[in-house]
Amino acid sequence: MMAYLRRNPVCLILWDGRPPTELRPHERVMDEMLRRYPAVWRPVFALPGGPSEPSAWTVFEYAPQRR
Repeated sequence: MMAYLRRNPVCLILWDGRPPTELRPHERVMDEMLRRYPAVWRPVFALPGGPSEPSAWTVFEYAPQRR
């Protein structure tokens, strides 16, 4: 996934931070990428979940390191 997004970058990803057990296969791939590359995908805004909605929404910004 990261290789694809390096070739076809997006600026932001809005991510629903549900527990991994609730994620579909394609969502697991994205979740793993966001966790594996924290220096490239940094959180810039988050909305916590509430009592009726346990998940939290986070906006991640694509910020590759400049060389």
